Amino acid sequence: MRTDTGQVFKLEDYRPSDYLIPETNLDFRLSPQATVVTAILTVERREGISESAPLVLDGDGLTLKRVEIDGKTVKAADLLASPDQLTLLKPPAARRFQLLIETE
Repeated sequence: MRTDTGQVFKLEDYRPSDYLIPETNLDFRLSPQATVVTAILTVERREGISESAPLVLDGDGLTLKRVEIDGKTVKAADLLASPDQLTLLKPPAARRFQLLIETE
């Protein structure tokens, strides 16, 4: 876990996300070596947002293990992953989909 101060976001710079996440299910597998978290998210693109709009999710010091959309593995070329952010470059055309993310 980080102890430094994160980036400051000012209210005037805020804009709503292009996507809503109306449902979140989390599974934690704890062991002395690592904690694995599997998140299953129901994701909805907001009305009026382009199908090509990337989905950007923030994290904090995470190691990405697996990403699936509607049960299918997402190709590495279709996402950008860092310890602090995950970007799906090509979200599905469907307005609503299920996203599975496994991190350590």
